[in-house]
Amino acid sequence: VRDGKISSLIEKLAQKKSKIEHREKVLKEKERKLRTRRYIEIGVIAAKFGIDQWDDMVLMGVFGEIEELSKAKEVVNLWKKKGEE
Repeated sequence: VRDGKISSLIEKLAQKKSKIEHREKVLKEKERKLRTRRYIEIGVIAAKFGIDQWDDMVLMGVFGEIEELSKAKEVVNLWKKKGEE
């Protein structure tokens, strides 16, 4: 009888583990889709301003500069204000 209870508990744990793994897989897929959507949105914005045709190294330099400048909150606030206009 005791072995039966242990086996039952092991089976229940295996089922719970399987459900958790499934949920994690679903969440990772949703995160991947959101990330892909964001990348597409960024590409659309780049195309809107004509910079989607720039050389990759130019873009890397520009994004590096943006990252550096973005450390100052007032710069980010100014960019946001311009974007809203």
